[in-house]
Amino acid sequence: MGPSTTDMPCNYGAGYIIKRTDDIAILIYDTANDIMYKRQKTSGTWRDWKTLITNGDLQTTYDSSSTQYATDLLTIPFGKMYKYSPDTLNIPVSGQYGVAFKFGNDVGRPTSGQWEYIVAYSTSNPARTYINRKINNSDLWSGWDVFITNSDLGIVIKNSGTVAAVKNSDVQIATITLPANHKYLVLAHTQTSIGDANAIMSCAIKGISGTSNSTVGFRISRATMNSGGGCASWGVINTATSCIYGVYGYGYSSMEYNYIGDICAIQLS
Repeated sequence: MGPSTTDMPCNYGAGYIIKRTDDIAILIYDTANDIMYKRQKTSGTWRDWKTLITNGDLQTTYDSSSTQYATDLLTIPFGKMYKYSPDTLNIPVSGQYGVAFKFGNDVGRPTSGQWEYIVAYSTSNPARTYINRKINNSDLWSGWDVFITNSDLGIVIKNSGTVAAVKNSDVQIATITLPANHKYLVLAHTQTSIGDANAIMSCAIKGISGTSNSTVGFRISRATMNSGGGCASWGVINTATSCIYGVYGYGYSSMEYNYIGDICAIQLS
């Protein structure tokens, strides 16, 4: 989040929302000054921002050195913010730096209905928020889950093109390259440069290179070519490596015409 974000307690930060029943809490980590802010909504009313933790709360007596890095994220005390380094035990991703904070409704092992969470914000690239939890009398941490943060939001990869249609063949209209280890919503649209009331046209998204798996979608769609037609396709994929995807149209008509198409991918995580 940057200075243009409304209702912020600081200029730049990373934020996350915690919701249990009717209560909502927003935590904002000020990345410039190492300060944690909290704002809570109870019974439909928002309270004012509160400075929850400052850099001065980092506990040198608990850290492994004067640089104030925690030694093990899973054993940090409640209510304090700790920096972590690649040498810290039980961090979300090896080789990264970040800050972490433990909170809950009981300072000890949770019993039924009680819970504790650790939120870790990686300051290394890519900057992401991770969460680990123990709930309902469990002694075991659930494991780190990655959440979308400001580095993931607003990433749209897009391209468009125009190509001559080929009778009884697919033609590639435009392609995009998707980085590895992300989930994407892929959208595509095609239309033709002229109309043919006696023919149809199509839109298909196809993988060209790389390793990925689709979770839903990627069906070929078809429509009449009357007035230039127009149809769309979509799908959700997870990329294991860098992948190239393209939008295609099939030449059903015997007339000479062009396919016009767009393809875009929205990064979900």
